[in-house]
Amino acid sequence: MTLSKNFVLFSHLFFPLESPFVLIRENKMWEDALDYCQDRKMDLADILDERDQAFAELEAKKADTPFVWLALHYSCILDFWFWVTDHCVQFQRWAPGNEKGDCDLSGAMDTKEDHRWYSRAHSETFNFICKK
Repeated sequence: MTLSKNFVLFSHLFFPLESPFVLIRENKMWEDALDYCQDRKMDLADILDERDQAFAELEAKKADTPFVWLALHYSCILDFWFWVTDHCVQFQRWAPGNEKGDCDLSGAMDTKEDHRWYSRAHSETFNFICKK
């Protein structure tokens, strides 16, 4: 029998945990990815802690693009990164030098290496992760 859920070892017991994320293997620009998720009563993935990062990494590994879009967006006016899901960016996993923002940038996760976050032009097209 094949198990499709992820398991976490805790005090020598296994507890099934269902991922809050789903990978969408369609190539879309950042705003189109955001609309896609919202049209289906979801959001682009926000990563608020190590647990979210671990689940997002599992989804990112299945992507067929070098990056997957996240709900990260940069505000030129306010000069900071934010989650479009109205959460502050406290937990961070930026690749060196990518935490600096500029206009027309959104955040994406590397799918092949150490799953760091990168600033990318939101006109690029990647797979993306929605949060259920």
